[in-house]
Amino acid sequence: MALSKLEIASLTLTPAFDASKYSYTVSTSNTKDKITATGASTKATVTIKVNGVAHTSGTDATWLTGINTVEVTAKYGTSVSVTTVTVTKSGTLKALTVTSAAGTELGDTKVTFTGQLAGAYAYKYLTAETITLPALDDIPAIWNDWDGSTDITATTGEEIGIIQVSIFDGRVKSAGKATVTSKA
Repeated sequence: MALSKLEIASLTLTPAFDASKYSYTVSTSNTKDKITATGASTKATVTIKVNGVAHTSGTDATWLTGINTVEVTAKYGTSVSVTTVTVTKSGTLKALTVTSAAGTELGDTKVTFTGQLAGAYAYKYLTAETITLPALDDIPAIWNDWDGSTDITATTGEEIGIIQVSIFDGRVKSAGKATVTSKA
């Protein structure tokens, strides 16, 4: 089961929409764009997900800066097709303002931060003598999962980096760092 229509506002899909193709890219500077998808049969069920979250055809999707994934599934009987559009929204990595203060336990730091994005994100951290923050849409390999509030064991004088990643694909969307102050 293919689609008879797939549009993201007035943006130009690459390649141009063709019911026999299942992968597209598009770029935008818009914050939101309307996504419309129609199955080749009127009896088809069409579902849309934007960055892993259900979305209603004919309504605006809000884009994250950087890479976004639109997945459109068309089903009719036992026939299923999945079409993917990679939408890249122009912009830069959002900066987090990170502070470190002595934590509750010996050797721990209490990290606070501002400037975080609202929505479906997870946090990660890294401590080292010097930290190079990842770029927008990097997928970090060595960063540690963090709940955003628990004290972190770290050495005073080192750097601590905090990143915010999309829970859909793990891509970095915001980042910041500070010099560690831990409880002595």
